[in-house]
Amino acid sequence: MHDLKDRLKEPSSYLGLASVFQGIGECLQGNYESGLPLVLLGLVGIFKAERGNAK
Repeated sequence: MHDLKDRLKEPSSYLGLASVFQGIGECLQGNYESGLPLVLLGLVGIFKAERGNAK
């Protein structure tokens, strides 16, 4: 649980969340070509640890 809290403190997590929401908005408008990559890359940004904080 502490790892998740630490991960959410990283700036890349916030950028990842923003990308996911932007991608969902694009998909809802029917623009899947740009929406799906935004969602996938956003999820990578959320769950991948930054280099300086890797254990």
